[in-house]
Amino acid sequence: MSKFCQSCGFPMHKDKRGGGSNADSSVSSLYCSMCYVD
Repeated sequence: MSKFCQSCGFPMHKDKRGGGSNADSSVSSLYCSMCYVD
């Protein structure tokens, strides 16, 4: 997992959802949940 979101730089360890959600509902390890939804 990346330490920071590749889009906004948000610390991934502070993301309550653990990352954004991909189209297949898996968790993205590169983007935070605020930048990457579905």
